[in-house]
Amino acid sequence: MGSGQLKYFWGETRGQVEKLCLKLLDKYGPGVTSIVGAVASDMGILTTRQLHWMVRARNKGIKASEQDYFEQLSNSFRCLMDLIPTGQSKCDGMNDKLVVDGANGVGGAKLQILHKLLNVLDIEVRNSSQDEGVLNDGVGADYVQKEKVAPRGFGSKDAGIRCASLDGDADRLVYFSVPPESNAPIDLVDGDKILSL
Repeated sequence: MGSGQLKYFWGETRGQVEKLCLKLLDKYGPGVTSIVGAVASDMGILTTRQLHWMVRARNKGIKASEQDYFEQLSNSFRCLMDLIPTGQSKCDGMNDKLVVDGANGVGGAKLQILHKLLNVLDIEVRNSSQDEGVLNDGVGADYVQKEKVAPRGFGSKDAGIRCASLDGDADRLVYFSVPPESNAPIDLVDGDKILSL
């Protein structure tokens, strides 16, 4: 560590992590600065991917706030949508709604913010950290993938609707479809299948 380096602290919605990060920053932030010349920076509650993006951007000397992250992501999405040739529908006429399980983690809340910026998409977030559910308890990408069942809050009413599930810190995603029969296994599209597409 050298003079002027930044050390990043961020939190998530897992138990006492936010309080721990604030304690670390309050207690050790000034000491880190005085001993090694590094500056501690509280990045707030973030997904893992947001933190990765911010560290990369700051290392390149680019502005890197959460708002900058959302602006770049939403602008990039709009550019992709603009590549669809004129005269072709940007929607295929099927049910375009996407229902996302946020695993009661930070990802659900952040997806709701992104959805407001991309208001052209029909996204419904369930099991967000604001729902006061327990992180990854009967929800989340890992649960859906291993158990081959829909997460809590999903059922036969969601048959025919595109569904996805994030893990708690939003660095993993699986797609699934809910069968009309309540006791049938879900159709899962996990990372391996997504990669092959």
